Amino acid sequence: MRILLLLVSAFGGVFGFDTGKVKVMSVMEGDSVTLNTCVNDIQKENNVLWTYGPENNVLAKMNKGSQIPIDDIVEMFRDRLKLDPQTGSLSIKNIRTGHSGLYTAVITNSTRTSTRVFNVNVTGVFDPEANKLTSVSTNEGQSVTLKTGVTVERDDLVVWKFGQSIKHCDYDAGYSVPHIAKLDGETRATSLDAGEDHIFSGCLSLNEQTGDLTIINTKTKHAGCYFLQITSNTRTRFRRFYVTVNGPAPRTHWEITGPVFLAAGAVLGLIGMILFANNKRP
Repeated sequence: MRILLLLVSAFGGVFGFDTGKVKVMSVMEGDSVTLNTCVNDIQKENNVLWTYGPENNVLAKMNKGSQIPIDDIVEMFRDRLKLDPQTGSLSIKNIRTGHSGLYTAVITNSTRTSTRVFNVNVTGVFDPEANKLTSVSTNEGQSVTLKTGVTVERDDLVVWKFGQSIKHCDYDAGYSVPHIAKLDGETRATSLDAGEDHIFSGCLSLNEQTGDLTIINTKTKHAGCYFLQITSNTRTRFRRFYVTVNGPAPRTHWEITGPVFLAAGAVLGLIGMILFANNKRP
């Protein structure tokens, strides 16, 4: 009997699974979460199957090392799932409260089957304003401010991201672009990043009270998608901005003719002074 128990323990622990327990996870709405298989390397002879809910709807599958993208079977997970090719772990991005529930990973090969179950609870209310995309247009050389529309609270964390080459300002794209500015509501400490190729060097300013981001002396290279995420203890808020930077602002009529009039005035003044001086001579 003892030998049998040892064998069961050995086979049950091959994949690092604790098959007798359900792992409970709590995440904020709008965040990304990874459900780990606890496997360092999925061998080619192993199959991985991920299912969701009491109906065991199939979400993703790996057949002997080859991924089979079938996440569109469950419409609400469309474009949200990613399967790690080495470990078989499942990542869900931009998660919603409707994605709460049981997730099951089943790994099988010719000799055994192991499972891992996750009970995912998604909390928080998704910001209804997040669906809006604000378009901002400015001229090169001018400054522009992207407004959060909030007053930053003590438990808020404000993060700005920028994607220069992104054609569509969707949230999926926003997860992969780098941070350019951050504000900690508790300490009011700010951090700024010059971005890729230092295109924002000396060009960024962050308001400590509102989290508004100002781009100083804009250039055409600053055009693109700006993503804002404000995370607190109770919810996550998102904003998206698409900034267009046109060429230098056209000069006004006075900017064009003003220097001419000033120069002409200076010349006339000088001539007047010369004539006045000549008239005073005896």
